[in-house]
Amino acid sequence: MNKSTILSELNILVTRPKTQGESLEGLLQSGGATTYNFPCIEIEQDVAWRDKFFAQLCGDEIVVFVSPNAVKETFKGLDEIQKTLLTKLTCIAAGQSTADALLKLSCKQVIYSEHDVGARAILSLPILEYCENNKVFIFCAPFGNKLLSLELIKRKAFVQEVISYRRCVPKNAEIQSLLRVWKKHKFDLVVLTSLSGLENLIQLLTDKHLALLQNTCITVMSEKMHQLALDFNINRMVMLQNMTNQHLLKQITNWAREYER
Repeated sequence: MNKSTILSELNILVTRPKTQGESLEGLLQSGGATTYNFPCIEIEQDVAWRDKFFAQLCGDEIVVFVSPNAVKETFKGLDEIQKTLLTKLTCIAAGQSTADALLKLSCKQVIYSEHDVGARAILSLPILEYCENNKVFIFCAPFGNKLLSLELIKRKAFVQEVISYRRCVPKNAEIQSLLRVWKKHKFDLVVLTSLSGLENLIQLLTDKHLALLQNTCITVMSEKMHQLALDFNINRMVMLQNMTNQHLLKQITNWAREYER
């Protein structure tokens, strides 16, 4: 059975931010699925960190980027001196796509795992295995994955989270259009890849329309997402382990093999 047969006749709601969402949609559509794009997260830049960060740089710091969005929003609007200072530091990426974003900006040293993504992949890197007394700056959004910070602190690194962007509820979300499509066609799967995305979708649907989500299978990426879903009586879930689009396609295809239409 090929992928087009497995995914054909499936209606899938993709909620990733616009760029990642469109890329995933293309992969799912090439596999035969019908998709609807409704970003549940709007990325907003935060620049409050800049003065303090650059004032304390010594040049031997390690900087960690947790996503391509972290790279984009951190570098956006920096002057040439600031860009040069940042690109000369040892940069650690959460995965291949984050590393690619850093390399495009001519970062001198980019380290990442070729086999995994996320906090556990970062923590498995030899450079962070023994990082006592190293200064580690983590560029992220608020309320990110605390596993990374806490584990580095246990390893006696000096850790500081740098909030360079925020995941916000989209200001102009066309929720009525989504509701019309959802009620007419019924989604087989809602692709959610972050706790913020799930929180925002619940907020946008409101109690009035939450039953749509409660009656649909969703993807979750963490125990926190799993618990939040249960708290709102969303019980049909599939746990995904890797959030790169190629891996998402593979995992969704595996789920579809067992899905009863």
